[in-house]
Amino acid sequence: MVQCYMLYKITNGQNMGDFAMFLGFSLISIIGILFLYDTKHKVDFYENDLHIHFAPLGIDKRINYNEITSVDAVNDQAVFSTITLTTTDGLRHHLHLIDKPQEIKSFLQRQIGVEEEFDQVA
Repeated sequence: MVQCYMLYKITNGQNMGDFAMFLGFSLISIIGILFLYDTKHKVDFYENDLHIHFAPLGIDKRINYNEITSVDAVNDQAVFSTITLTTTDGLRHHLHLIDKPQEIKSFLQRQIGVEEEFDQVA
């Protein structure tokens, strides 16, 4: 809405159709990219490592559990959330739209030998 108003003020109302089409295609693109990410992004958990696979961008990465130093969830009480893994080399790996983030976070913390946060407080 703000973009349309700004464009109207800048162009005095000319060529608004092109800008509206651009906004429409942008919205469709965002929805399509989210759908593609949700359907093609796979994270598989194995005994000693996890495997991150996203074919559209050629991502095929394995991370050993012993390389992970911390596991954080943006909102681990939500139905789905983002989980961030920090590895020994200082890199952060963000896993977006993860279902059941509390269960996944607890599983990863057990795999790397870190007690859950609420256990440490007690």
